[in-house]
Amino acid sequence: MRRSRLAILLPSLLAALALLAVFSGCTRQARYPVLTFFFTGVPPLDAPDEPPPAETPTVDPALAKRALILAKAAAEAAKPYEGPFIHGPYASRACDQCHEMAAGGFGFGTTSQGADKTIVPGKFVLPPDQLCVACHTSKSVAVVQAAGLRLHGPAWNCTLCHHPHNSQNRYFLRLVPAKLCRQCHADGFIHDTELHAGVEDCLDCHNPHMGRDAFMLRDDYQETF
Repeated sequence: MRRSRLAILLPSLLAALALLAVFSGCTRQARYPVLTFFFTGVPPLDAPDEPPPAETPTVDPALAKRALILAKAAAEAAKPYEGPFIHGPYASRACDQCHEMAAGGFGFGTTSQGADKTIVPGKFVLPPDQLCVACHTSKSVAVVQAAGLRLHGPAWNCTLCHHPHNSQNRYFLRLVPAKLCRQCHADGFIHDTELHAGVEDCLDCHNPHMGRDAFMLRDDYQETF
């Protein structure tokens, strides 16, 4: 009876001793035959080891809130500025850069030196065709002619298209470009009207002040601003 019980337990005991020997110090190659003998579903010997489960990163709530604030600020900064646009001399109240000033004049004004004086109505420091180009020199008739370019008709009188003080439109335009240009270039006055169908901004293709010819195409000459 004792011998038969020993005969039953002996294989299990030997297997346990073999497994203990395998797992305690043998190489992976040595363990593999034993594992496949006793177990099913053992991965192939050349199968890569499974990586340990990734730890879930912890996020500092304060840092997350700050990142959200910065992301919103960056999104706002990326939006194009929509105005108002204010002319520099007007913003700094340097009225005397364009207007004649007098102590006994009429209306509001000041000077670039800070002395409070008032504007003399209808009096400018230069004639209208010279006033703006005294600062915006690249738009002068002399520069355009010297470069062999053609000047757009209204460009000699800047205030036909630009407000001298401020505007909701970029470049101080009195209207958005499409509406502004069509005040003169109305239907019937635009060459090849089918080509212009659906075009909203004339300045996508045309220069506003000067060009190689009457078409003022940007492909022919790139006007700088």
